[in-house]
Amino acid sequence: MSYETYSLADTVWVFDMSAEDGLDNNYQLDGGLHTATVGYYTGAANVFYVSEKEGVASETLKSVSLSFTQTADVGYTIDIYTDLKDATNPLSGTKHAEASTSGRTTFAGIHTIPLEEEVILNPGTYYAVVVNIDKKAFEVEYSYSESTNPGKTDDKMVWENVVSYDSDCEGSYYYNGYGRYGKYYYNFCIKAFTSNNVDLGDVLEGYTLSMDGKIDMNFYMNLPDKLVKDSSTYMEFTMPDGNVSKVMLADARKTTDGLYVFSCGIAAKQMADKVNARIVSNGVKGEVHTYSVTDYAESVINAASGVYSDKAVNAVKAMLNYGTAAQQYFGYNTDNPANSIMTDDDKNMDMVGFNTYTGKLVNADSVSGISYYGSSLVLESDTILRNYFELSDGYNIDNYTFYVKDKDGTKNTLVPQKTDSSLYYIDISNVKAYELADNVNIYVQKNGDSEDKIMMLEYGAYVYARYVDKYLDNTALKNLMTAMYHYCNAAIEYVHE
Repeated sequence: MSYETYSLADTVWVFDMSAEDGLDNNYQLDGGLHTATVGYYTGAANVFYVSEKEGVASETLKSVSLSFTQTADVGYTIDIYTDLKDATNPLSGTKHAEASTSGRTTFAGIHTIPLEEEVILNPGTYYAVVVNIDKKAFEVEYSYSESTNPGKTDDKMVWENVVSYDSDCEGSYYYNGYGRYGKYYYNFCIKAFTSNNVDLGDVLEGYTLSMDGKIDMNFYMNLPDKLVKDSSTYMEFTMPDGNVSKVMLADARKTTDGLYVFSCGIAAKQMADKVNARIVSNGVKGEVHTYSVTDYAESVINAASGVYSDKAVNAVKAMLNYGTAAQQYFGYNTDNPANSIMTDDDKNMDMVGFNTYTGKLVNADSVSGISYYGSSLVLESDTILRNYFELSDGYNIDNYTFYVKDKDGTKNTLVPQKTDSSLYYIDISNVKAYELADNVNIYVQKNGDSEDKIMMLEYGAYVYARYVDKYLDNTALKNLMTAMYHYCNAAIEYVHE
């Protein structure tokens, strides 16, 4: 090859390598040398079996590989189905909509694509990776064999590449365009990559739900000494939106019988979401436990007579209606309403009025340089009453003190947070469900001013609801306020039973 020759081919191959990725398993049906592009199908699936491995409690599916080495600019959608009821039907399992991943390639090649959400795979089950593309670009590996003397008695096999067509379950399937998948003669070049979840010896003993202010899912864990002695041990919580949080062992509550309680806060709109929880120790991730608020609520509603009081059941039902109203208002997971497990009668809520719930602002003009701007509700796992104040030009927020008072008169200082504008806000956090009807008094004092120059804002969740009911044309928000009202009343009944 001379210096004047630029290349011996018209294609450049680039390999983008990465460091240790934490993956343990590569599920694939291809792997030989003989591949080709299929010009017939835009829908395909590979079915894989999750084998049982010693010390492995489950596996986490993290990414999928698609081979388009002859075609660029391919639009794709990847769907994952687990626990197939019929291993010859890729769609016969549970579809993980949260993991569905779409995109478009820019160049021809083999693409490793992280899923939108990780998926837990249980040993002894089949799962399917279903792929749909917008052009005929799928690549397959086909069977091939090479022997020394074909057809002769002294023939010896030198190379043989066998496809999975004769396998009863695992294999490649093509979409026929009429709602069905058929077994394909060759293997689609679709791979799946997983990591092992190790059996750390931790045991989940049960769940509870807390509605004392925050809505918390509580996981009761029995932990072996080796995990308790490891200061790095924590529980990792993963939400369907990909948000990951952790609670250190040192921050977990310990029961009298030696169990460790790890709590995960749930926003009202997330009650139907499945939460994945697992213990992590010394960097090793344990078995995944999946649960939701609706799972626990269903166990309460369907429990045998006498297990839970009527007031407890009513509180749970009101909570689910509140969660569903939050889903509708925020446009979140509306196809899976939290109250879907309830009867139509239980879903009905009497309309209420909030005209009697008013707040007030006292001595607003006595504190110079700052004024009350407005209030709102933040409906996360913690119900927050957020109050905004506007600072005038030339004044410093550090020259003001914000506080509330306990029943005995003790002052509790609040720290203002700045917005993107000249506004600052004060949060009243952890408003308990049974206290939603109560107003809170917030005091604002300029440092150095006398006691008679203190601004006082009296406000509450129902005062906000009154404003919504009276001035806003927002049906979804009004329904949310109504559901909050019934949730509060049911919580009051439950707390005082």
